[in-house]
Amino acid sequence: MKVGFISARVPMIIGFYKKILSYQKEQRISQQSRYEAFEQIRSQA
Repeated sequence: MKVGFISARVPMIIGFYKKILSYQKEQRISQQSRYEAFEQIRSQA
């Protein structure tokens, strides 16, 4: 009974994990672009 319950949950867990990974990747990209914009402003000043 428990094994079936776990195996039924596996796709949901994997989907959740992928969502977290893609979110972290987006955060990293936005932080990097923000940093680059800051560097451009600083170099112009």
